[in-house]
Amino acid sequence: AVAGEEAAAAAAAGGGGGVDPVSLITDAAERLTRDGFGDFELTDQATGQLVPIAPAARTSLIAAIALHAKGKEQLRKGGKDSAAESLPYLAAADAAFDACRTNGAAQLVDSLANYGHLQLDIVWAYALMGDAEYLTDAERRLRIADVAVVQKFDQTMLGMCEQAAGQGRMLPGSVVPMVRFMLLSGIAKRVRGDNAGAHADLSRARKWANALRVDEASVSMLTNLGASRAQATAALRRSEGNADRACNDFVDGQAQRQAQSQRNDRQSRAGLTADGSYVDMGLVTQLVNMNIDKKLACAALRHTNNDLAAALHAINTQPAEVLLRRRLPAQDQAQAPAVDEMALCQLVSMGFEQAVAERALRESASADPGSASDNVIENAILRASAIVAEGGARVDGMDVDGAAGGGNVGDNASSGLGDGLGATGLAALGGKEAEEDEEDEEEDDSTYVEAREVLERELGD
Repeated sequence: AVAGEEAAAAAAAGGGGGVDPVSLITDAAERLTRDGFGDFELTDQATGQLVPIAPAARTSLIAAIALHAKGKEQLRKGGKDSAAESLPYLAAADAAFDACRTNGAAQLVDSLANYGHLQLDIVWAYALMGDAEYLTDAERRLRIADVAVVQKFDQTMLGMCEQAAGQGRMLPGSVVPMVRFMLLSGIAKRVRGDNAGAHADLSRARKWANALRVDEASVSMLTNLGASRAQATAALRRSEGNADRACNDFVDGQAQRQAQSQRNDRQSRAGLTADGSYVDMGLVTQLVNMNIDKKLACAALRHTNNDLAAALHAINTQPAEVLLRRRLPAQDQAQAPAVDEMALCQLVSMGFEQAVAERALRESASADPGSASDNVIENAILRASAIVAEGGARVDGMDVDGAAGGGNVGDNASSGLGDGLGATGLAALGGKEAEEDEEDEEEDDSTYVEAREVLERELGD
């Protein structure tokens, strides 16, 4: 067994009163999903584009984010005891990310910088505990972080940062994970007995860390403008410590973030194509400029995987109600070929409604008749997610619009979380709020409220 998992199990078993706080958070994640908090989206911070999430992976992703945040909260307290208390949450967050992989979001997890940051947080906890028993697992997690975080940095940019740090110039905040990796790698090498390697890594980490320091008076100036400390620090680092430039950067960034949020909202409303990609809003604009109804343009692009020529052909040759339909007509269903029962069971077990799973499997098989069954299932997961996004289906008892029991969902507010891919704002619930289960214990309810606050802070900040 992995050392971190052993520590998590031991700490959870020793919880006061027999109550496992990790289980309370995972239970809260399930309730949050039912209450509509599963209807959030991820944004690729490099492109600003929304990234689809398999519906069955949403609960696990909520749990991973909430557990990671709780673990970081404990870790920030410092000291050996706090590090030990953080491990159950961090190890459970790691397991939740693994569950995301199992539920059709393996590629998404590999893209998330948050997953790499979690590995660094676990190694940091090991370092604070000062127990060489965790060395092997720490080295394994550092290798994961190397792939998930370090190798995604542009090598030319890193070379420029190395030069800037040597000259005492300020570095951008985006390299903070890199500095953490250097520091933790140096500590692991020291414990392993590689003194030369440890000295090189630790010296480099010290030089880069000094180049990340910001002036506290400048931070206060920005927080007075409404910036959070994290936003103020990031703006100062982007402006190489110049407070006036940082203020302008923050104000301009606010407008850009608001504009990006509006673009993402429009893109989300347009839905997913048959291959699981978001509808190209640029193509929608082109079709609208041709006096084509926007809803019809979005529907045509969804059906044709953003092929503009094919979308135009579909609009000109098919009735609008056919393009706008959300389910197969009865006659099509009667003539539809049988689906693979094993594949159907796999999709249903992931939380998709049976009708959605059957339709996705048929469309995936017909799109690529000679494809291997594994590829058909993978494509069917993406197609099923697209069907759910279009509407007219249910997943895990939730209406497609995201509100349990048929409530309405308001606009999505989006923002970034971490470097690389970050989780965006949660859908605001409208209409009737889901009623609290009268049999829930008071501690369960307090955990639910805390988890909800954590998610709002982590996803909506």
